[in-house]
Amino acid sequence: NINGMEKFGVKLKDAGKKLSKRYACSATVSKNAMDQKEIVMSGNIGYDIADVIHSLYSNIPCNAIIVEMKKKKTKAEKQVIAPQ
Repeated sequence: NINGMEKFGVKLKDAGKKLSKRYACSATVSKNAMDQKEIVMSGNIGYDIADVIHSLYSNIPCNAIIVEMKKKKTKAEKQVIAPQ
């Protein structure tokens, strides 16, 4: 999820379209639990997302971009053990 871009005058819907084309995935704008708009991306987003955001929107300083990648669950973590 990407949030805070609107503080720099970025239209989230347009940013979502650009990022979805770049990463060939879907991107939607929705509200998070804190009632703030954010871009929700599904698919494989690269570790270069901060560089891509900065190259598309040079008014967003690099030090304002924080990337937190969600760790994919392993097969064992996904496996649900039924109670006996």
